[in-house]
Amino acid sequence: MRTLYPVDCVSTRPSYCPVHALSLEQLNISHHWGAGVLVINRYLAEENVTRAKKELEFLLEYLNHQDFRRELAVELRGPNKLSIYDRGNRLAELTFLSGNKYRVRTNIKFIEGTALNRDGKFSYVTKGSDAVFAVPARGMHSLLQKKHLQQMRARIRDVNYKEELRVAHMIAADTSMGEDVVVIDREVGDSAPELPRQRLDLLALQQVEGDRYRFLAVEVKLGNNPELNEEARHRIGARAGAEQLEEYVAHIDQYFDDYADCYQRNVEQKFKLGLLSSWTAPPRIINDTKGLLAVVGYMGMAEDHLQKIKEEHPNLWVKTFDYRLESGDGEIKGLL
Repeated sequence: MRTLYPVDCVSTRPSYCPVHALSLEQLNISHHWGAGVLVINRYLAEENVTRAKKELEFLLEYLNHQDFRRELAVELRGPNKLSIYDRGNRLAELTFLSGNKYRVRTNIKFIEGTALNRDGKFSYVTKGSDAVFAVPARGMHSLLQKKHLQQMRARIRDVNYKEELRVAHMIAADTSMGEDVVVIDREVGDSAPELPRQRLDLLALQQVEGDRYRFLAVEVKLGNNPELNEEARHRIGARAGAEQLEEYVAHIDQYFDDYADCYQRNVEQKFKLGLLSSWTAPPRIINDTKGLLAVVGYMGMAEDHLQKIKEEHPNLWVKTFDYRLESGDGEIKGLL
């Protein structure tokens, strides 16, 4: 199977099974750590890219529809999965099944009292806190029609809404159209044993020179987040936000070949699906990962902590977004 990233990012990990001569996509292997298997898989099997273009065209068109105000996003989650996000919160997970069918999973509270829940056309089973629908491809547009999604979106705030996720989404939405820095994924985690069940807020590609890009790991914190207070976190034996970010950066470098392979494929498929338009071809990814701590609001609480973070973690970039209004030369300034 051909390698999709340039020669200066070549991985030594095989991307196929030599015994059966099948690709990992055909074997349906996802997020399984071990020799010869990528620790991260955030791209679809090619046959599911084809299906998505045909069967989910309506969903992809929602992303730029004025009714949704660019608050929806779609991310690839493995050979047969993709997720729909609303303002940074996962709204639903779609699984491609054989026989031109889909499984759609969403929090059951997102559909309580909605037209979708009252519509006898769609039945579901309950698994934990989720409602799980089994739907033929021809029924997906009816299930995920605009009215249903709008009603589901209105219930997110009452279930698991987090302000930091919304801020992260706004950063991603405003950093997905350029060429110098482009957010390519959110809630990034893998199957390696070092950082189990942990997720990076945003992963971007930052231009270094020409067509050479590096990974930029981004963590978003409100200024009143206690994880910014390193002394207090250490007293209770917990890691601070800056330390978590440093671990993510080191982790991506450790598994750079896997990440480069994964996201070359991810970006290439997003071109095909119309989810990215920043480049005419996937850029080269070099091994030079950087970390960015984005701190938003509550600067009165955050300033002292951020000064210590800058002193003790000089390799991290710290960017603040301040909502303070200031006056200078007779004009109102601030909001930077």
